[in-house]
Amino acid sequence: HIIGLGDDENGYAKIIEKQNADLISYITKGMWDIHQQNVFLSSNKPLTLLVEGLTDKLILAQAFKVLKNDYESLNFDIFHCGGANNIPHLLTGLRTADFKLRNKKIIALFDSDTEGRDCCNRSQVKYSKTKNKKGLYAIVLPKNNATIESFFPTQKFNDAYKEALLENPFN
Repeated sequence: HIIGLGDDENGYAKIIEKQNADLISYITKGMWDIHQQNVFLSSNKPLTLLVEGLTDKLILAQAFKVLKNDYESLNFDIFHCGGANNIPHLLTGLRTADFKLRNKKIIALFDSDTEGRDCCNRSQVKYSKTKNKKGLYAIVLPKNNATIESFFPTQKFNDAYKEALLENPFN
């Protein structure tokens, strides 16, 4: 029975190994459904960003759309983890398991609040200048007590909130 399908480096279909699917299912602890697990396992992009929440993912994806022409060689996937506390378990599982990342780098991006800094430290792959063998990294946003959302003026969020309410009233 096939667990999932993805593309290899050459764009050909490949079967997701059951052992890898079971491992990702276990270490994500229900954080991702089977489809998100399959996308993670089948990604052939050289870089994967793990972010705390869905809002972080949406903001970074939109920012990249706007700036893509300035960074044409940058090719990555973004996965949200349902909160900072879920990321250390995922990174620990990937670091300690017999799981091959195929020359891929996975970077966990944490807010620089107390929770984000604590979770980054617990991930045990905090970024350093020495390359780790697994290609796993964890970093905290550079601005103290910053979240991805705080990089935008408050008025932008207020305007977006009002626009969303006008387009989708709760009636």
